[in-house]
Amino acid sequence: MKLKKRWTVMFKLSFIPYIIGILWAIWNAIKGLQMDGYIMFGTTAFWTTIKLIFVAFCIKIPIIPIMLIYEILYIVLTKKIKNQSGKKKRKKKVVKEKQAQEIKYNL
Repeated sequence: MKLKKRWTVMFKLSFIPYIIGILWAIWNAIKGLQMDGYIMFGTTAFWTTIKLIFVAFCIKIPIIPIMLIYEILYIVLTKKIKNQSGKKKRKKKVVKEKQAQEIKYNL
């Protein structure tokens, strides 16, 4: 597997913690979340679960910040690489056009 494909696959996999968190929050909103002796349903359970996920995955185990940093770096670096490759292609095109013009003038 090429390096670029590996980085792309890792980028796509980096969204898994977000997806798991949202699915867990939806599940708790439907089935209920028991805290402090009573059961929460609906939006209260959803947002409470989101807060718990934030505490668990950001403060105790920093999975979400690490994934967010990776995603930002991936986007910035791929844009930078695309811009550089675009400039190289333009330079090659200009050089070929100049060579073609020189050949016309030399004939």
